[in-house]
Formats: sequence, structure tokens, C-alpha cells
Amino acid sequence: MLLNLPSTNALTVKVEPKVGFPSTRVYISGQAENGIQINVYFDGALVATAHASEWGGDFWTDFSVPPTATVGEHTIKIEDTRGWGREYITFTVPKVKIDLSPPSGEIGTKCTINVSISPSLEEEMLFFITFEDQLLFFPFFKSTWSGDFCVPAATPGDHNVKLKLWKERPQEIFVVAGTPFRVTGTGVGGLERTLHDLGEEVYRMRTEINNQTSEIASLRALVIVSLVIAIVGIVLAGFHILHGQTSSPSPRKSIQKEKMKVRAKSTCSKCGAELPSDAEFCPECGHKAK
Repeated sequence: MLLNLPSTNALTVKVEPKVGFPSTRVYISGQAENGIQINVYFDGALVATAHASEWGGDFWTDFSVPPTATVGEHTIKIEDTRGWGREYITFTVPKVKIDLSPPSGEIGTKCTINVSISPSLEEEMLFFITFEDQLLFFPFFKSTWSGDFCVPAATPGDHNVKLKLWKERPQEIFVVAGTPFRVTGTGVGGLERTLHDLGEEVYRMRTEINNQTSEIASLRALVIVSLVIAIVGIVLAGFHILHGQTSSPSPRKSIQKEKMKVRAKSTCSKCGAELPSDAEFCPECGHKAK
């Protein structure tokens, strides 16, 4: 009699993320034989278990990367308790490099920090960058990041600039990497340089504001002159119009004057005497005028 044994690849899994730091939460899901138990191992140590559902065989579980995990590649093994399915996943703890320029200085000294993570994380994460316990930055990034800061108040000596990450369970912030920074003095010179830089920046901003104010004043003067010219032009135009109306005679008066001129020139054709405007006969000789 032949037995129908399940295949050895009767297990499908999904693991995320596959790159992370110690204490990173890793989530595992997949499908297996119905009702079977799933065991999860990190470098051979059991870190989580799950049970596939009776209907469909779906399962889900998670675990935190052990805090002892070192930089480099590690193995996650997922298998069912019957040995019918087994998967191996590579998990990488990335290398973190923190560069400070300069690596030492007085209080108030301007310093540039460059952070690189290799290989890159699968998604952006919230980091905290501190000078000892003083928060400097809280950027989101997954590969590289850089920023500038001034050395805060601290006693002369060696201090640490730390890169920290927030952990979900339990909720806390843990240190991912760090690099030393030496404070060489109380920072009077550094503070003087900082104040000098601030003074130059204030002077530059004031100059820009004055230039902008001058441009605005010039533009305002140009607008005012244009308005004055326009108003003078309107007044002159109105004056010419009114002057033309008052100095030029009306058409009716002109006609009357012409008629009067014509009438004044009416004379008798016989004796040459002037004739009244309504006369039919010359008052001098009796000759008919019209």
C-alpha cells in the first residue's frame, strides 16, 4: 500500500525586515499544513513559535533580534514540527559608521556629523543623535545622513556622540552605535567665533533688508511721480476743454452776426441809399427794393 506523504516544501514564509539592528522586531507570516506548529530559530536558538490555522494553514508570529547579535549575516530557520517544511532566511545586522569633523574642539565649535548604514535598511526609521544625553537631531533615514551642530556645554575631556533607535516592544530607545568626541576647553574662543558668525549673518540680513527697502522706496517714488504727472495731464486737458468752450462763439450768434452784416450792406440799386431790412421801397427815391 502506497502512502501519500506531504512534500517537504509545504511551507511558504515571508520575513520582514531582513536587515536590522539588535532588538529590531522581525515579523514572520506564511502558510503550512493545517493545524501544525511552526518553530522559528535565530542562529540555532528558538525565538518564536506559531500554529497554522485549521482552515487554510495561515500563521503569523514575530520576535526581537537578540541584543547579542553582531554585525554581519545571521540565519533565521523556520520549520514545522513534523519536518515537512523548512525555510532558511538570511538576516543582516548592518555596519554603522559615524564620522565627526573635527573630532575634537571647544564648546561652541561647529562640527559636521556623517552617518552611513551598510547595507541600507529596507525602510526609513526614526533615529536619535545625542551628545552624551543631549539631543542633537532626530532624523528619518535608512542609508546615509549628515548634519551640523555646535558642541554643547560640557566639561573638558572625552564624550560620546551616539546614534540611537526606538524599540517597539518593550518601548525604549537603545544605542545602535557611537563615536568619541574630545572637548578641549571651555570654549571661549569657540563662542567668540560663533558670535562673530552670528554677527556677520545679522549684518548680511540687515543689508538685504535695507536693499529691499531702498528698492521699495524707489518704486513707491516712481509710482507717486507717475500719479502726479497723470493728474496734471488731466487738469490741463480739462482746462483746455473749458477754455475752448468759453472763448469760441456759439453757432447761433455767428449766424446772427453774418445776417446783420448782410443786412447792413443792403442798399438801393437806384440811388444807393441804405435800405431798412423790411423795406419794400427805397425811402429816398421810392424805387422798389425787392
